[in-house]
Amino acid sequence: MKKNASLKDKKSVFIILIGILLAIYALTFIALFAWGVFTSLKDRSDFYVNKVWLPNGWPWEWEWGNYPYVLENFFVLLVDEQGNKYKYGIDFQVMYTLIYAIGGAFLQAIVPCLVAYVAQKWDNLFSKILYTAVIVTMIIPIIGSNASMMVLMKQLGLYDNFFGVYLMQSSFTGFYFLTYYGVFKGMAKEYSEAAVIDGANEYRVLFSIMLPLIKSTFATIFLIKFIELWNDYQTPLLWLPMHPTLAFGVYNMSLSTEQGLSSTPMRLACCMITALPILALFIAFRNQIMGNLTMGGVKE
Repeated sequence: MKKNASLKDKKSVFIILIGILLAIYALTFIALFAWGVFTSLKDRSDFYVNKVWLPNGWPWEWEWGNYPYVLENFFVLLVDEQGNKYKYGIDFQVMYTLIYAIGGAFLQAIVPCLVAYVAQKWDNLFSKILYTAVIVTMIIPIIGSNASMMVLMKQLGLYDNFFGVYLMQSSFTGFYFLTYYGVFKGMAKEYSEAAVIDGANEYRVLFSIMLPLIKSTFATIFLIKFIELWNDYQTPLLWLPMHPTLAFGVYNMSLSTEQGLSSTPMRLACCMITALPILALFIAFRNQIMGNLTMGGVKE
């Protein structure tokens, strides 16, 4: 009894320590976000003398005009290969961001789902090759392929359009393949067997039985990938140079020397504007994102 009590005490102390560390870790992110919000409400001179604390004056005296100014002047000026100049405002950036993030997140969620279903359902050589290919690609990094990929995309006419980027994102390798594989493997076979007995073919079993059962897992992965792609600026910068997203615009603004937008408060105001929608999405679906990557089988 004493040993069990001492083990429970050690576990409770360990859990408390882990909780404290996680709380401190979370507070660092909250503090950084709060600093960004307050800094975005300062003017240039106030920021140089007061980089950490609240803006000077009362809240109604803060520089709330930073946000309307950024919204009005937040644009990307690009030049194509023929020398033509194009100006993309925040409306175009939002549109391109939604096209890129929604389409890419859907493909990155559905493709590994379908391949994982095939690899788990049929225990044959092809399924084993698929599973092995995923593990190998996760272990061995592929480095230096962008140059050859760029040449190939241009030769196929897929460079600088969303269809080409969607093809690049339609990959079944990665962690989420293993997630789907585990979900399908842990699912009771009574679901599909009952459907087959009723005369359903494999396509009907997949789209009418199996996919609806994992809709929570699919929705969680879709949300995670959507947030990831919303914040991604490197892919649009490299593969969609004439289709700037919001993250592309923020990166472009960080390099801007334009007098009104080059200050730190203005740049942080721009970051807060682009982060607000994704923050609201995370708060609305935080339970789905944080704890819904597993599901149970048939209840007895």
